[in-house]
Amino acid sequence: MFSLCTRLALLAGLSFASAAQAELTNISTNALQSQNTETSGCTIVGRGGKSLNGLKYLVILAEGKSSDSDPTLIVKSLNLNPAVTLTNDNWRDPTVQNGVPLPFVDFSPLLRAPAKLTDSAVLIYVTPDVALCAFSKEKTGGDALRAVSVSITDVTGYIQGATSLELKEEAIWDGVSPAMGVLR
Repeated sequence: MFSLCTRLALLAGLSFASAAQAELTNISTNALQSQNTETSGCTIVGRGGKSLNGLKYLVILAEGKSSDSDPTLIVKSLNLNPAVTLTNDNWRDPTVQNGVPLPFVDFSPLLRAPAKLTDSAVLIYVTPDVALCAFSKEKTGGDALRAVSVSITDVTGYIQGATSLELKEEAIWDGVSPAMGVLR
């Protein structure tokens, strides 16, 4: 049995952890990957923080750290039925959702452009509580290991605070745009 002080400390720790999680805006992982070995990063989209029309907007990146790296990206919902899968090979190319190409959206004013054209990216909007994983592996090279960074960043606040008239006038922020991957 825990003492009263221990129980209060545990409750305080849980409250702090919940508050910290609500403000989380980015998760990332650095790893080695190959054509046969994936890197992954997963999250459950929280309810805290900013939202726009009840939705969260995320940029998911797979960025190679070596000059010969060419990462691909697959984003999968884990708790939606039917499941949603989004793929991207080069960030300036359209994202593909469940086999259907989407129009290209330049998200770089929201965050930053990936370092190389061969890096991969997906811009999506999601409802809170969606669980998703981002998987990356090299397009070529067999078992040769290359460093990669996979990140999931909430850009909802950037959209709300956008100063670019062009960015604000984009119809993609309405929650029904066919130009972005949808996980809801």
